[in-house]
Amino acid sequence: MVTVLTHIKVQDYAKWRPVFDELKSLRDAHTLISERVLRNAANPNEVFIEMNYREADGARAYMSSPELRTGMQKAGVIPPPEIFFLEDAPDVAALDASTQIVNQVAAAIEAQNWDGVRALLANDFKFSGAVPEPISAEQWIGVHRALAAAIPNLRMNYAPTKSNGSHTSGTVKITGTHNGEFNLPLPGIPRVPATGNAIANPTEHVEVTVQNGQVTEWQVEPLPNGGLPGILSQMGVALPHA
Repeated sequence: MVTVLTHIKVQDYAKWRPVFDELKSLRDAHTLISERVLRNAANPNEVFIEMNYREADGARAYMSSPELRTGMQKAGVIPPPEIFFLEDAPDVAALDASTQIVNQVAAAIEAQNWDGVRALLANDFKFSGAVPEPISAEQWIGVHRALAAAIPNLRMNYAPTKSNGSHTSGTVKITGTHNGEFNLPLPGIPRVPATGNAIANPTEHVEVTVQNGQVTEWQVEPLPNGGLPGILSQMGVALPHA
């Protein structure tokens, strides 16, 4: 489910509301589940619309539809509208010792402090879940080196959700801008010159094990359009199907 929050100002609420209601069948066809209309108590022509959709693609299709654009003009919406696509915010775990170590790894990657990253990874570190076979600490750092060279403002956006001693859970969402060449010397991975494209992977769940102050295992939930294939796709690379 995805929630769309729209903030608009209209010339006359009484003129706008019937047009909004006429478009209800179109919203339903785009997987609308529920909706709520609110307005500013001090200004009845300032309107907030909360819409919950079953599918994100349906929500985006409705919000970009020509019928909606025509309806807004007809209803007297004062441009530009403010539109937000929202998702449930995860709980955040208390920063216990294990969670702090994982937070430090993410921060070191963002700072491109590769020696700092390596010091936080155990010699037997394994990364798994989003790769065909587990990879070592050096291999994992190599992937992030290549990403950081291509995406100088690379962000992990790590958020802890739960911790139980040596085991901690959380989410990551890789974001940034592709302003440098991507060059990862692996079979089947092409060099990709800078495109200027914004990169925003889906939020991915991670499970991390920490022992004696070092990360021994980092497992990420494989998602469609996630991981390295998702990043390459946003760089404009068409990868062959396995």
